[in-house]
Amino acid sequence: MSVRCTTAKTPVSELGFLSYSLVQWLSPRCSSSPKSAPTSAAKPAQTRTPSSNRSDMFVELADMESPLFSRRAKIVETVARCKCCVIMLDINCNDLVLEMFNIFFSVVRQHHQQSLINDILSIMVHILNEEASQPLLNVVLQNLVKELKAMHKGIMTNPSGAESQEVLSALESRLLDFDDRVRTQAVVVACDLAMSNMICFPPKIISQTTERLRDKKIPIRKKALQKLMEVYRDYCNKCFEGNMTISDHFEQIPCKILMLCFDKDCMDFRSQNMELVLAEDLFPAVLSVEEITRHWIHLFSLFTPLHTKALNSILFQKQRLQNEMRTYLANRKKEKVQYLKLALAKDDFYIPTEM
Repeated sequence: MSVRCTTAKTPVSELGFLSYSLVQWLSPRCSSSPKSAPTSAAKPAQTRTPSSNRSDMFVELADMESPLFSRRAKIVETVARCKCCVIMLDINCNDLVLEMFNIFFSVVRQHHQQSLINDILSIMVHILNEEASQPLLNVVLQNLVKELKAMHKGIMTNPSGAESQEVLSALESRLLDFDDRVRTQAVVVACDLAMSNMICFPPKIISQTTERLRDKKIPIRKKALQKLMEVYRDYCNKCFEGNMTISDHFEQIPCKILMLCFDKDCMDFRSQNMELVLAEDLFPAVLSVEEITRHWIHLFSLFTPLHTKALNSILFQKQRLQNEMRTYLANRKKEKVQYLKLALAKDDFYIPTEM
């Protein structure tokens, strides 16, 4: 058996006893005889003899009032210091390692001593460094998701609390992360949080999210446009329902969207395309003309000369397209009249339907 422990001061025989004790305490499936430690040639089957009466030492870590708590904590400390838990991987006790991870996640409490939590983390890190199997990763991820859901509930219940401010501060920094994938995800999270609690969401983060419309990466600009329009539509609905009043911070979203028509390196942001965005995608489909007009009036009050120039550019392109279409239709009509006159002159009354 290969011993992976790197602690030179601890004899191998002691490590063997500790790992055997760890297996014994870890699961009811282990041997019921703790008096003699197995030799290094012990088979995995020898450490898995069924026993339904042995109590699980690690499970009892949740009971801080027990007189044996300090002893149990000391055993965890010794196991972490000697790194003997990795021997369980050598003797193919992967199921016991998996159970140990589940137990650790179930017994650790917020009021436990930090030293005990650090020892438990050390054990788990040592094992993951040796063999990060998919079942172990699943256990870790499941418990992280569970913890995040609980945190999400607390944050939504108290959006002005310390935890909420810590999360929002971290989100704010992610919007400026060097990794474009992180920035993209930060935009998505910021917009989703804004829609979940629009009244309490910090205006500063809304403003910083709109700045991602000027990101150097085109995919981030596109994702920011998509998510910010979702936020603005939700905001318009809330204003229409009377749950919110018109806010300068949210009305800055279409102002920033207008500026995309100056973007020269993305064809999707050309003036004719932005005109469709403003006309068809910016406002909810069910919103009345009067309500849309109310938002546009407030928008105009926030315009700078650059916003005016951007809007004029969009309207100019629209007018140009309309003029070209009028010219085209006039030429078609003129050609049709000329063809009709020519046909009448030749006594040929056939008029093609496609002209």
